[in-house]
Amino acid sequence: MFKRNGIYYLTYADNHSDSTGNNRMCYATSTNPLGPWTYKGVYMDPTDSYCTHGSVVEYKGQWYQFYFNSSISHNDWLRSICVDKLYFNPDGSIQKLVQTK
Repeated sequence: MFKRNGIYYLTYADNHSDSTGNNRMCYATSTNPLGPWTYKGVYMDPTDSYCTHGSVVEYKGQWYQFYFNSSISHNDWLRSICVDKLYFNPDGSIQKLVQTK
């Protein structure tokens, strides 16, 4: 969970794996850290690892998503740390993260 411009964001893996791929990162927002929470959608598509989870951090005015993939090892249990910039729309919604290699 993190707070930005008075809005609390709860980010989480949907723990859903089906024909469309593996776990995605979703988020919900609230004006209170205890909720109620409003589901806002998927902001990060699956990586090449079966599961997905991560953390959002603000550093010097820029927001970042930390996560992992298996693109170097090609082995789901040998994961590589990844970080990409996270962007927000004027209404506070999170733009879909573009994963870099």
